[in-house]
Amino acid sequence: MQLNTISIAKFKQEGLKAATCFNDDLIITNHIEFAEQFKYPCRIDGITILVCLDGEIDISMNLKEYKIKENCIIVNVPENIIQIERATNFEAYAMVISSAYLKEMQIDIKQKLDSYMNLKEQPL
Repeated sequence: MQLNTISIAKFKQEGLKAATCFNDDLIITNHIEFAEQFKYPCRIDGITILVCLDGEIDISMNLKEYKIKENCIIVNVPENIIQIERATNFEAYAMVISSAYLKEMQIDIKQKLDSYMNLKEQPL
């Protein structure tokens, strides 16, 4: 079984509502929809930052379970395998910055190795 990788272009194809998109490089939205694509383990091709405003969501990242509640922030890096287990009345702001855009801007988060490793180990 091949792991599905979701790009910003794919998010746009899914018809994001109330999202601001800049080419295929950046998405900012406060309307989070959990389509079938997150029902199964996948990767997101970019840095994803989620700020929970209300409700809660159960996420599996690299086989670790996380419960995101109000006032929590979670950061997902492209290498992570992510799956959404359950969402209840979940409201959040989300921002996805594509890997290609980060490279174009000459931003390599791996150069900040301490911060990068902390995000991989403790994304919440």
